[in-house]
Amino acid sequence: GDHRDLHSFPTRRSSDLQIALDTGWEELATSRERYALLVRLSGACAKQGVSLLGFGLADRQVRFAIEGGAVAIAHAMRGVRVGTIASLRGQGTVVCLGETKRWRSSCVEDALVWTHQVSQVDGALGPLASPWTSHRDVMGFRTASFFDAERVRSRIDVQRVHLRSGGRALPAAIVEPQAGASVGFLMRLSASVLGLLPSDRRSFALFTQLARACGWSVRDVADALMLSARRVRQLANGPVAPVDVALIALHDPRLCVVP
Repeated sequence: GDHRDLHSFPTRRSSDLQIALDTGWEELATSRERYALLVRLSGACAKQGVSLLGFGLADRQVRFAIEGGAVAIAHAMRGVRVGTIASLRGQGTVVCLGETKRWRSSCVEDALVWTHQVSQVDGALGPLASPWTSHRDVMGFRTASFFDAERVRSRIDVQRVHLRSGGRALPAAIVEPQAGASVGFLMRLSASVLGLLPSDRRSFALFTQLARACGWSVRDVADALMLSARRVRQLANGPVAPVDVALIALHDPRLCVVP
């Protein structure tokens, strides 16, 4: 019958399903490929009707926590593996994924902490200092389309997960603009808050509103985005983006670690 299964894999990518990447891990370590992997994972889980509870990516290891039936999870993971190998092969990179290891867990918090602790493998200064786990999402410092953090938050003690994952004091709720931040960094930070690459147009509204709040002119923003001043004004006055989240990140060195 159907049972609940929590998985993570290492790769030289990994998930309470773990996959190892034997060769080609350098290509998977790029921001573009890591975001592509997470989008692919989200789509595979949705297609199979299973729930992604958490993820963690390190250079040679990827961990996923997935809840659902064993067969559905296996199909989702097969799709992720095949899609990732095909994507990198199309770029001329030969990738060899190691064995997928599985563990079952009846505790969502245990599985989530396990995925977030992978950041320690790469020497991150705490779970918030890595943009490659779901810790920022769970703690409310990222709103990525590939992860439904609210569904997970409703089932855990967020503060306890943070502490168990190796976290210390949470960022201060400072939402004041910060002078001196470069346009280039604000662009990368805005994209990171949304789980996107800086070149992704979906991050332009947040970047525009953040840059304007930090004192950059319409012309400065227009030049950075290669858009017209008129279009920048539209973005600045359009739907409100999560500027408060970006401003909090701007004041905390851990959250300033961005792709």
